[in-house]
Amino acid sequence: MGYGLEFPAMKHPQRWKERGQGLLALSGLLAILGPLSWAQSGTPTAANPPAAPPAAPSPTPAPPDRPGDTNGTRPVAVGQDDDPPSMPGPPKLPPGAVKMLRHRMSAPSGAPPPPDEGRGTPGPGMGEGDNLRAWEVWWELHRDRFISTQARDISISVGLVPPDPRTSVQAENARVGSYERIEPTLRLLLTHEHSDLIVARALIALAKLGEDPRVQGSRTSYATILPYLYNSDAQLSEAAITALGILGTQEAIFPLAQLIEDSASDAASTNRHTGREGDPTRVTDRHRALAFYAIGLIGRSSDREDVRRLAASRICNLFAAESNASAEVRFAALHGLSLVPIGENARRIEDPADRQPRVRPWSERRLARLNAPAPRSIPSASRLGEVDWALAVLDDETEAEWIRAQAVTAAARLCRGVADDSPIRSKVIERLLKALGARSTDSSEVEQSAALALGELGDSDADDLDFRLRSGLAGTVATASDHSTRDFALMSLAMVGSRPGGGASEPGRLAASTDVRRFLLHRAASAKAGELPWNMLALGVFEHEMQRSGVASSADTRAALLDLLVETNSSEQAAAGSLALGLCGATEATGELISRLRDGDSSVRGYAALSLGLLGAREAAPAIERLLNEARQAPELFESASEALARLGAPVSRQLVGLMVGGASLEAQMNLCTALGQVGDGRSLRALSQVACDPSALVWVRAAATSALGTMGTRRPAPWNADLGHALNYLNVPATLSSTALDGLLDLE
Repeated sequence: MGYGLEFPAMKHPQRWKERGQGLLALSGLLAILGPLSWAQSGTPTAANPPAAPPAAPSPTPAPPDRPGDTNGTRPVAVGQDDDPPSMPGPPKLPPGAVKMLRHRMSAPSGAPPPPDEGRGTPGPGMGEGDNLRAWEVWWELHRDRFISTQARDISISVGLVPPDPRTSVQAENARVGSYERIEPTLRLLLTHEHSDLIVARALIALAKLGEDPRVQGSRTSYATILPYLYNSDAQLSEAAITALGILGTQEAIFPLAQLIEDSASDAASTNRHTGREGDPTRVTDRHRALAFYAIGLIGRSSDREDVRRLAASRICNLFAAESNASAEVRFAALHGLSLVPIGENARRIEDPADRQPRVRPWSERRLARLNAPAPRSIPSASRLGEVDWALAVLDDETEAEWIRAQAVTAAARLCRGVADDSPIRSKVIERLLKALGARSTDSSEVEQSAALALGELGDSDADDLDFRLRSGLAGTVATASDHSTRDFALMSLAMVGSRPGGGASEPGRLAASTDVRRFLLHRAASAKAGELPWNMLALGVFEHEMQRSGVASSADTRAALLDLLVETNSSEQAAAGSLALGLCGATEATGELISRLRDGDSSVRGYAALSLGLLGAREAAPAIERLLNEARQAPELFESASEALARLGAPVSRQLVGLMVGGASLEAQMNLCTALGQVGDGRSLRALSQVACDPSALVWVRAAATSALGTMGTRRPAPWNADLGHALNYLNVPATLSSTALDGLLDLE
């Protein structure tokens, strides 16, 4: 039975056989050397997580002069990662390290001493529900595409002010009340707080809140954050770098670029200018990497083409100048560039090196050829230049494999918004199909990234290139030796097959959707137990996007998913099936989903509650309220249950505040703060502000409340770090994106 998709032959089995033998030998060596190396370095791993700090009385430092105090509770960074290693592979990202990506509270990296003796601090592992399966990681990185954020309106009054041309997110249609009610609390913390952890969270929260919408061209928040850039405490300087990227003020490109260049004299000058004492801060590779991300975030936020060109130019020039930099820094430069797509039309840039020597021509035609500038791919000149730059990194065999793999992601992201017939899009698709072809010589990391990236590029129309793209993905699902590549290709095929192509009035915009649905149903019917959750999620994503395109979800798909959910005894399959049914809009599954609220696995209960909220099943509200009251034993359920109730129109914030003051555990209080921030109900603002400013409360809870204030007042419809997770090959990422310490950009709220 054909699906209108071509399947290539089995992909280079001999190469995979040799690679497997090598990996077996390497794993044996690591088993011998691993414990010794980790013991010597003291670096935490999944098997050897960092221990929680012992309970001890909190020191009482003298009140520092903000910014620039050196009396914080976190030790000053000593620049341990200044010397770049010889391109090591990144640590594998354990599922627990991304357990709360964007939608859950993350534990800070620097563990501050607890305020009271006898009160412990949470470690990196925080309960059964925190260990995400592989498909859950993909879902958390992409969920903002399928589940819209609930509207937050905590304003007393709504004031409309003219947009600020220097940034697209600061003032246009701003909710004045949000700023008026949240900014004073954050300002109070930045002025008087002694905990570096809370100050760092307040900086990021202030950046999410933005500039004062009541003042045209305000730079109050920017002026507050900038002095922390060279703070001697690493936690504060890193928070300032991230906050400048979130804020999106274009002027911040220059100090961030200066930080990457790491001029000691400039750093000392900055310290003198702000009145700080002590040695200048040593800029580490982590600082440089975060600065690359921040420049990319600023370029993404700007509506001005010249600002985006400036950001792209700075990133590429600094990347070239950092030829000996660590792989972490080069990784960040690629992802920073991927956030800044510039115009497609090339702009001629005068370069003396392009001029040809003056010769005596024998014809006017030859004279024109000699005087014409040589064709050069300048990243800041056009979108094609950016893509060529990323593909050049991909084809550079001297680069580390996981850096080349991220170049795939960057090239695909840079194609967003280009026309279907654009030569830029065609060029990237052809290269990625080559990586997935039967004769590919690319590494498994590159193939995994190619499988993810193609999901950003294709659609469901009848174009020849899109047909070959879909066939390439289907062939990868059927024949790839690496299971992660198969899983990623399956999710990409689901997104591509449900994405309309061409113009809005063209008849064949979803020509391949029927074949893709049939293929996905066939895979779900024949999948092995370990593959079934991916297949169920793929069906849910496909039908959700079909509904977004104006086509009702298939009754066959809904029936198949419901049958699988009823029959399964696997908690992982039940979790994926519950989520998929909610994405499909399967209202006929309401009864089964309500029964799953009593499941023994907390992730099943959480996804069932979320799906009931998506379905608008008001009859499930009492059962979800009971789940919320019982969530103290499984605090990770607070967010999913409260989100579901909020979607059903229930006044959940009052219930959450009552649970917080009712003697909840440390972990429960942190999750309750996160849930209150996500719900965004102004009636909980006073409770969060009181917790954030309460010196007798646990510092971890105060930090969670501070982050929740920023989430509640954010001006963006989607999380600020959402774009960093789209199409990301999360199997290999550096600590600046996500780490077991939960201090990466994707771990932050």
